[in-house]
Amino acid sequence: MLKIKSYAKVNLGLEVLNKRHDGYHNINTIFHKISLFDEIIIEPSIDFVFVCSSMTDIPCELNLAYKAAKELQKFHHLDALPLRITINKSIPTGAGLGGGSSNAAYTLTGIDKSLNLKTSIKDLMQIASRIGSDVAFFIGEQNSAIGSGRGEILDYFNISLPYSILLVFPEIHISTPAAYSSLKRTNNYRSVSDFKSIINDLLIYPKSLQKLTNDFEQSVFKSHPILSGIKEQLYHDKASFALMSGSGSTIYGLFESIDDAKNAQSNLLNFKSQICNSI
Repeated sequence: MLKIKSYAKVNLGLEVLNKRHDGYHNINTIFHKISLFDEIIIEPSIDFVFVCSSMTDIPCELNLAYKAAKELQKFHHLDALPLRITINKSIPTGAGLGGGSSNAAYTLTGIDKSLNLKTSIKDLMQIASRIGSDVAFFIGEQNSAIGSGRGEILDYFNISLPYSILLVFPEIHISTPAAYSSLKRTNNYRSVSDFKSIINDLLIYPKSLQKLTNDFEQSVFKSHPILSGIKEQLYHDKASFALMSGSGSTIYGLFESIDDAKNAQSNLLNFKSQICNSI
């Protein structure tokens, strides 16, 4: 039996640059893994069995981790997958934390290990990119990456953020396609911020974080003003930085001390929340 921690991510800045001819958008972002995780259990089984704790009323065929398993089976021309895969969810779904993408990536690497398939990292990355735009990020061992293209072009690096991270889950479902559509991007390419330099600078100049922005905030906050209020509250409670992750709706705050993070959490008791760290 194999037990795997399937980590969540936050976006440290997110720019939507332009609309592509294939209907997707080119982005510029930093993906960063955090210590919040789902548990994936992979164990031998006569038949393929897939169980996810958060999808009791949804066909498993729609789950990205299920799709990942089937894509790997097809890639290796396997007649069957003699495995039982169980996903115990802790990462909220549809919250901008990459839970589904993470599950897909760690399922790929977990099956590969369990069946000793010895799939190359390059092939795992290609399979991951077919499943979802940010699935490939979780294949890499480093905790951060600049994501470009659809999010599948990755420049990995490690960084230790010296902060406690407070995640606030408003339980508002934001449609990712609708969020992109609301930006009304054209085919014209806009300028790109050097997020990696900003991240390197923050270790010396913490206020460099303020240069990190999320293009989705303006339109999403307009539709859901409560999210803007959460961000303002985090700053009021001594967050060094606060931002929406992905297309929402999770808002996170970075705090210099765990006590400040706990105090901010106590002032947001109307919302589910979690304190975590970088990994």
